[in-house]
Amino acid sequence: MIRVHIRNDLQVITEDYGDEPLEFGRSKEIHDGTVPVTRIFVQDKYASRHHARLEPRESGGLLLKNLSNRKPVVLADGEEISPGESRAVDGKSVCFWVGKTWVEVEIEAVPQEVFATIASSESASDIGSFRQRFEKIETPTMEILTQWFETLISVQRAAASAADFYQQAAQAAVSLIGFEKALVLLHEENGWVVKGQSSLYKDSPPNFSRSLLHQVVQERRTFYQSGEQLQSISDGGLAAASPIFDAKGESIIGAVYGFRIMGGPGPSCEVTPMDAQLLQTLASVVSLGIVRMQREQEVSILRIKFDQFFSPALARELEKDPSLLEGRERQITVMFGDLRNFTRHATRLSPSETCQAITDVLECMTVAVRLTDGVVVDYAGDGIMAIWNAPSDQANHAALAATCALDILSELPAVSQRWQDRLGVPFRVGIGINTGQALVGNTGTSYKFKYGASGQSVNLASRIESATKHIGVPLLITQSTRQLLDETFQTRRLLKIRVVGLDEPVGVYELHGDDTSGAWNVRRDLYERALTQFEQKEWAKSCQTIQPLLFARDDGIGDLPSLMLAGRAIDCLKSPPGNFEAVIELTDK
Repeated sequence: MIRVHIRNDLQVITEDYGDEPLEFGRSKEIHDGTVPVTRIFVQDKYASRHHARLEPRESGGLLLKNLSNRKPVVLADGEEISPGESRAVDGKSVCFWVGKTWVEVEIEAVPQEVFATIASSESASDIGSFRQRFEKIETPTMEILTQWFETLISVQRAAASAADFYQQAAQAAVSLIGFEKALVLLHEENGWVVKGQSSLYKDSPPNFSRSLLHQVVQERRTFYQSGEQLQSISDGGLAAASPIFDAKGESIIGAVYGFRIMGGPGPSCEVTPMDAQLLQTLASVVSLGIVRMQREQEVSILRIKFDQFFSPALARELEKDPSLLEGRERQITVMFGDLRNFTRHATRLSPSETCQAITDVLECMTVAVRLTDGVVVDYAGDGIMAIWNAPSDQANHAALAATCALDILSELPAVSQRWQDRLGVPFRVGIGINTGQALVGNTGTSYKFKYGASGQSVNLASRIESATKHIGVPLLITQSTRQLLDETFQTRRLLKIRVVGLDEPVGVYELHGDDTSGAWNVRRDLYERALTQFEQKEWAKSCQTIQPLLFARDDGIGDLPSLMLAGRAIDCLKSPPGNFEAVIELTDK
């Protein structure tokens, strides 16, 4: 047994696991689906989606591997396991950090226990006729009851396949109750239809008494024929029939029918009250099985729809309550992402390669959305739209969207690397995020499901994504989103912008990922000081403050927001505006 202790700001967990390898990370999906493994979800935005893997070694001890592409696994003594590397750990315990989560793992011996046992289950063919065995005793034994209920359970399990289900039900009526022939019938538009049958005789026709079935439907209960009450049916025997009800228990949709032949191999041609009672129990199981099959079909149809848009956890929630998809107004966080300058670079690719490259980028974005329980609303060319806090509540929807966007920027270099030889340039994306009220629901038709959102807040998110091209940063969020984020998210306040279709300017922020060096924080503080000076009409001071940021960084690219701010300040010094606004006007979408 492996005992795992996890501790961070959001989790304090102690769980026991078997001897399969363990994986730790922010993703709920397994890193390598071909290997049996137990996934342990770490609710920590500083951890990688796939961060660490721990497995017992045959020679004893443990093997700890770093699955992350860029973050270390830090052992208790401060030693780091770099991305892609492994470390053998002697002993029966190990402690380490993934992101800001403390993980402690112990291997414990499982005590040997003594278990009692019972007689093994028998197949239906071995049990023989329950009717014969019940007649010999006043009270059924535990063995007989157990065999009976095991058979009922096996019938219900067969509901996954309609043909097997009806056939097993008919066989149970023969082998367990003692009928010589049994049918499972459904009452359809054209009358009674045989769905399953079993008989002790070869080539036995599926005959049944319509008058008996008529009485079952009229009185909505089980009826049977006995020699004292009724004449035998046409081919020389007596029968019993029990109703199959629909999911609400209101309408009769079928019947289980048992038939005993006069002079047949059974001990008696009589149909007894016990036969009828057992047949009624079997019919109840058939009713439940049919309801289960119908529900599985409905769920399957819903799952096909939901899997296109929703994460597995959210899809399961919607399967339980589809009413969540009904149109309603609510606050959501919207993200638009778009591949930049791809058309120009795609001239180096064949049409099939172009399609595959776009698919790889959209796959990267989609995975990030689903891992943060977002909803993929739509794809447009080489772009994506996603929302959070709909259809179900997500208290931290802004943080989830921000985490998703940062994940995309983090994972995109690995996608670029796969295309480096053919494109020669990395993929670049622009991402815009906004939070606000919107109308959400099924925006498709009865023929094609499409869950989506509409409203001014959605349009603004699209404009913010487009604004990344003009401002020169890959990821922008609006002030309404920034207000919902805690200080663990690093942001830089930029010049306000006025987008097409809106009169009021919008406050925007650059959202930045992890920066262990602190260099980005220095640039942010300098820029924000110069921005405040610009807004206060201290344009000369603003130019002086922003001057260090105008030089190229190590990557050879200058800070474009700083260049834009300096240009505005210089223009104001040259020709002081009468109606000054610290706003960037965007003239296109």
